Amino acid sequence: QQDLSHSRHIQLQPLGDLVADADVQGQARVSGAHFEQGHHGIHDITVNLHHLPSAIEQFFGDGSEFDLDLHYSHENAILGTAGGILAARRFLDGGPFIVINSDIITDIDLEKVVAFHQAQNAAVTLVLFDGNTTGIHDPIELDESGRVVHMVGASSMNTPEITTPVTFTGVQVIEPEIFDRIPGNQFCGTTKDVYPQMIEE
Repeated sequence: QQDLSHSRHIQLQPLGDLVADADVQGQARVSGAHFEQGHHGIHDITVNLHHLPSAIEQFFGDGSEFDLDLHYSHENAILGTAGGILAARRFLDGGPFIVINSDIITDIDLEKVVAFHQAQNAAVTLVLFDGNTTGIHDPIELDESGRVVHMVGASSMNTPEITTPVTFTGVQVIEPEIFDRIPGNQFCGTTKDVYPQMIEE
């Protein structure tokens, strides 16, 4: 599993200048064991660090106290969600991995999410919830089969007439093939750069 903790929490300024915002990215092993807070079977976690990295490293250490194997990926410059994933590739290659944004609290059943992802044979699975929160999050639209057919930055040329607006939860499952779609050494986002291109294809 990967946690993306690199950015300052702009909404909470000036608190965000003093407190590290944790964003975790890493490879998930789904097993019968339970991760703290009810997340199932996650033991390998990679954390992207930029703002106040020592605060997170000092608290969590190598993760052994929490029955975790923690890795840290340091970003000297913000690379975006996709760029951060690419920077942590050495920890994530070899199979599907879960990415969870650090600014959310969730009780989503990750075992079910991974099982759904594998059953769909998808390159990426986004966990979504019903409704459009325009003005807070960028809109995502699904077709009648549940496939993402439009998100900000993607062409609307082939969008079906009937779509359902949904909102991204910040939880996703990604296959390693995504690495080939992310340009190196530059800022790149998943939902604003990589996924819109995949939709157009």
